[in-house]
Amino acid sequence: MSRRKGSWKCCGKMLLLSFLAWGIAACTGPWWWKKGRPRAVHRSTAEVELLSHLAVLVMPEKPIQELFRDFPVEPSETWGSRWLCPDLSTYGVLRKEGAALFVEYDGHYRHCDEQGCKADARKTEALLRYAPEGSRVLRLGHSAREFGGLDGRLEVLVDVWRAGHKPSLLKAVVQTVQAVLRELKDEMLPEVYERLRLFEADEGSHAFHKSHEFVCKAVLTTDKEAKRANMQTFLQAELPSVDTELLARKFPAIWGCSIKTRMKPTLAWLEDVGLNHGRVAKVIAMFPSVLGLSIDGNMKPTVAWLEDVGLSQPQANLKPTVAWFEDVGLSQPQVAKVIAAKPQVLGLSIEANLKPTVAWFEDVGLSQPQVAKVIAAKPQVLGLSIEANLKPTVAWFEDVGLSQPQVAKVIAAKPQVLGLSIEANLKPTVAWFEDVGLSQPQVAKVIAVMPSVLGLSIEANLKPTVAWLEVVGLSQPQVAKVIAAMPQVLGLSIEANLKPTVAWLEDVGLSQPQVAKVVAASPAVLGLSIEANLKPTVAWLEDVGLSQPKVAKVIAAMPQVLGCSIEANLKPTVAWLQDVGLSQPQVARVIAAFPMLLGYSVRGNLWPKLRFLQDSFSSSEVCAMIVYHPPMLGYSFARLRHRLHVLQRNSCSRKLAKVMSLTDTHFERRSRNDWGKGKAIAPAMITTENAPVCPPEQRELPGPRSGFGAGLNRHEENHDQRFFSTTSEEFYGQGSRKKEKVDAAAVPHSAGLGTEHEEGRVRGMKVGVLCGEAYNDANNPASNTRTQRSWLYQHDPSLKNLHHGGRKNDLPGKDNELSIPIGQGAMAKVRADLKARQGRLYRVATLITKGNHHRPGVSIFQDDVLGVTC
Repeated sequence: MSRRKGSWKCCGKMLLLSFLAWGIAACTGPWWWKKGRPRAVHRSTAEVELLSHLAVLVMPEKPIQELFRDFPVEPSETWGSRWLCPDLSTYGVLRKEGAALFVEYDGHYRHCDEQGCKADARKTEALLRYAPEGSRVLRLGHSAREFGGLDGRLEVLVDVWRAGHKPSLLKAVVQTVQAVLRELKDEMLPEVYERLRLFEADEGSHAFHKSHEFVCKAVLTTDKEAKRANMQTFLQAELPSVDTELLARKFPAIWGCSIKTRMKPTLAWLEDVGLNHGRVAKVIAMFPSVLGLSIDGNMKPTVAWLEDVGLSQPQANLKPTVAWFEDVGLSQPQVAKVIAAKPQVLGLSIEANLKPTVAWFEDVGLSQPQVAKVIAAKPQVLGLSIEANLKPTVAWFEDVGLSQPQVAKVIAAKPQVLGLSIEANLKPTVAWFEDVGLSQPQVAKVIAVMPSVLGLSIEANLKPTVAWLEVVGLSQPQVAKVIAAMPQVLGLSIEANLKPTVAWLEDVGLSQPQVAKVVAASPAVLGLSIEANLKPTVAWLEDVGLSQPKVAKVIAAMPQVLGCSIEANLKPTVAWLQDVGLSQPQVARVIAAFPMLLGYSVRGNLWPKLRFLQDSFSSSEVCAMIVYHPPMLGYSFARLRHRLHVLQRNSCSRKLAKVMSLTDTHFERRSRNDWGKGKAIAPAMITTENAPVCPPEQRELPGPRSGFGAGLNRHEENHDQRFFSTTSEEFYGQGSRKKEKVDAAAVPHSAGLGTEHEEGRVRGMKVGVLCGEAYNDANNPASNTRTQRSWLYQHDPSLKNLHHGGRKNDLPGKDNELSIPIGQGAMAKVRADLKARQGRLYRVATLITKGNHHRPGVSIFQDDVLGVTC
């Protein structure tokens, strides 16, 4: 017994050591080997059969499944995938330390065409780039192929074998070993080379038990297809509303999930949490990755934390986010609702996303409660970009014509508009409104009143509603007016709201034109409930005493009555008429004749007019006037008072009910001709007799006379004093209209141009010394030309050539020896002589100017030219 017990201990130790050795062997290997992972699914049976035999020969101490590995790589231009999957990967075979020997089986016919050859070349290049220097790629195929020159690749041709046929398979293995021994003789380790040589010498007589066992247990792609079919059947049975193809695109790992250990427990747990079958399907359709979570490791802790806050996820950044939501103003149920509707907000950064978005909302004009309401109603806005989404949308609203408060009101009422596309939704909707006939201000008003209209489909909602309104009988301008007055009609269902309401109006007794008139005058009728509003109102009118035709007439004349509250509007008005003294038939008659009376305020409109009439008439007379002409209660109080005053002065006040419907012109003519006997009635004017004016208070009161602290703030002493001075006079002084005398001697020259000016004037064009600029040589640096040009990096060349500019010298009087000396004339000498005589001109006697008495001799007559001389 003791020996048996000792033997069991020995066996246990051996098993333990063997398992440890296997574990250590599995964890050893070069760096590129450790980065990989064993492959779970294989592509073909032929690949598994051939390569598993090679794995036993090349690395017999390594488990076969470890040699079928996938390696993560960074995508490049030649290899776009993130995984590199050689058919067989080995190490410790070549002399180069850490070098790899990859084996690729290219047995499929697609490897022989041009596209397949290029793909194999790219994979070979990627394998050699991934592995250390000195690695090799062995490609096995059944036909020769043309590859470009690529170092490190070996091409081996083997015969085709039948699946499961050992002799033909061993022949292919022997052919592969022979090629390896021939091509890699100098590169293989001696022990590996010797092992392969012995296998070749024995002609394939080797025990491949491990290979056969691995082939039988290997999971092939065909098995995966069967598993996929089973999963599709399960999903269609349990979750028929979920699109399996879309689900697979979102969560490809679903085909590897176990139905028994993963799918069924997860669905059952979700239903235990409280989700019904439809919500479970919705959760999986929106977030299929939940199927990859552990129930005990992920889901249960999550739900436990959710119960503490209302709803969330147990991550490090979730509690600050929930606290931030509460600081913004959301209540605990609202926080739970936000996270339930948009759990992605928990992944947003508070500083980079949430706070800037809330600050932007406040800048737009939303208050703190409105911001909280927006987030609670549409948490998706927190994930929108301020620059790319929010600001352009608000700018577009302002361009349409909405003011800043209206934009804030639109966002607060319908935050979903911030997520709409300007080009795809907003602009087409506005353009459609303008095509219908709405002006720019009307479009802005429609958006401000009903921003949800921007999210309606033009083809599915807007156009059918407009077409239906036109079928009812409304013209194009009336349709535009209806939309501008009540844009909510565009959101009503034609079949569920509009058609039943119109059919009900026709059943009441309205004709087609009357229905169109009602819709055009009061489109709000279309939004009223038939059972809750329309039928009770009609029943009440009939109870008051109106017949069916009169009810139809009332609705046609005043469709707004259908929207009035019976308890708050209609019953108080009827009770008031009865308190006035009208009987039930008279009340019905008044309402039928003037239904607008039902919309008047009893306290603010009807009672003041009744008291005014009762001051001049008895109660019976007032009742008679109301029954005779019910619209008299709808006229303005000023009109009622004026006409009663005119009638009272003419002693015919009992005609008040008859004259209330007259126009002002007709009433004045009647008052002057019929009642005033042709005399115009003088209008009452305010005079000192009927409105005496008190004189100003002159008593002295304590305190200052005016200003702060005065009992009466009186005018200054110089109040109403007239001043005739002007600002110009005070600044420049008082001018004089007296003409000043001019001293002629002070004038430098006489008027006009003389010879002196002509001779001394500058001839030629007057130019400056600089081109395009007046040269200034003043002492002021601000205007001095040289100072102003001193900022140049070099001396201005134009300043060096000033002597070339300006006026040219006069021509010389004598050009050469051939010039005729004409001179300047005698005028210069005459002017000099005149200047010397100080402008005095003396008379010089000549024979012509002398008389005979100045001539020698005796003359009898002064004009006797032939005088007698002695």
